[in-house]
Amino acid sequence: MFIRSKEAKNFRLWAEQELEKSINAELENARLTRERNLALTDKISNLEATAIQDKKHHQNQINGYKSQIAKHNNQIELLKAELLMAKKNYPFAELDLSDPKYQPFSAGRPSYKELWGQNISIKAHNNALKVALKMFQDDKDKNKQIALNLAKIQKELEKSYTAIGAVMAYCYDNDRFFIENNEILKG
Repeated sequence: MFIRSKEAKNFRLWAEQELEKSINAELENARLTRERNLALTDKISNLEATAIQDKKHHQNQINGYKSQIAKHNNQIELLKAELLMAKKNYPFAELDLSDPKYQPFSAGRPSYKELWGQNISIKAHNNALKVALKMFQDDKDKNKQIALNLAKIQKELEKSYTAIGAVMAYCYDNDRFFIENNEILKG
């Protein structure tokens, strides 16, 4: 049963308006909550991305430092080995050179130490010459390869220059002979 009085009608309007206000308030509250949650989600995503980026950056720095330390350790090992070899290769380090048997035979002759030094310098010079010879041979091979490649390029360019000359002859002199007989322009 439906009441049709004016008071009932006003009550229904008031109830409808109150319900609409309540629904609008809930919708506004939901919209604000959604915006706040989206903002917080964006903030969390940004913080996570920044944390990941910082972690990668720090790991790259650590790897760089480890690499530098490894290089320095290798260099230290090489220097230690060189020092050990230098101590082993210098036979006069443990000898008493004031002993008369190590002195020169006469005033005009060099001592064993001087002869040993000359021998080492001659070997070093010989090694340097071997390295220079190897570099020269490498350069010779390189220059030979360059010359062969340039010859190939020149051979290919001759065809192009011939084609250009044929087109120029046709352009200036109306001479079709070279265009008809040129391999590049036939196609």
